[in-house]
Amino acid sequence: TGGALWESSYVLSDWISRHLRRKQAKTKVQLTDSQNLLPPSVQDLLCGFLLPKGSTGIELGAGLGLTSIVAKKRTKVRIIATDGDSAVLDLLRRNCELNNSKVKVKQLWWGSENIMSDLGIK
Repeated sequence: TGGALWESSYVLSDWISRHLRRKQAKTKVQLTDSQNLLPPSVQDLLCGFLLPKGSTGIELGAGLGLTSIVAKKRTKVRIIATDGDSAVLDLLRRNCELNNSKVKVKQLWWGSENIMSDLGIK
């Protein structure tokens, strides 16, 4: 299944490209009075996210890597794309190279006891 590009990858990649930002906007997005009544997390969705410096995004079961590649191009955070299948990992690495993306590609088996250390995360 990792060799296919799933429709959900398109949807999530589209959302990321619209809502994640590389840097703080020069002008704050003005919310309507009714939007100001929404919880802060929902307001962030409307204004676009700026992820904290030093954040790490991990995609589990990245397959061909579309979502990870888009996330890396839209943010300055570290992105790790994982999959368990060696053949899929080869395709994932190649897609990252073809798109000049600095996504880290790692093999990850679900249920591993040392997931964080396996990914190089403290």
